[in-house]
Formats: sequence, C-alpha cells, structure tokens
Amino acid sequence: MLKRLKNNYFLLVSTFLILYFFFNLLSGERGLISYFEKKHILISLQKDEINLKSKIKGIDFKKSI
Repeated sequence: MLKRLKNNYFLLVSTFLILYFFFNLLSGERGLISYFEKKHILISLQKDEINLKSKIKGIDFKKSI
C-alpha cells in the first residue's frame, strides 16, 4: 500500500491541488459565481442611478421661505 502511494505521489498531489484550485475558483466570496452575481447587482444599481437622476432633473425646485 505504501509502495503504491510513493509511486503515485505526484499524481495524488497534483490531483488534489487541481481540485482545490477548481473549487476555490468557483466558490467563495471572490469566486466566479460570486463575480457574476456582483456584476448583475452593479448593472442593476447603475440603471437605478440613471433612472433617479432623470427623475431629479424633472423636478422643479421652488424656494420656500
């Protein structure tokens, strides 16, 4: 058993490293899925900002004393 592990040590280590980096790429706060969610939220907020700016321009401000 130990002899097999010694022979396949490089294969085992490389497999675990690849799996580790793959799962970290996809998940987590800085992962790929989180990136697309944040990008969608940013686009939505930018649209809301443009909408609110256009509403503000349409309002006539009157002096109230």
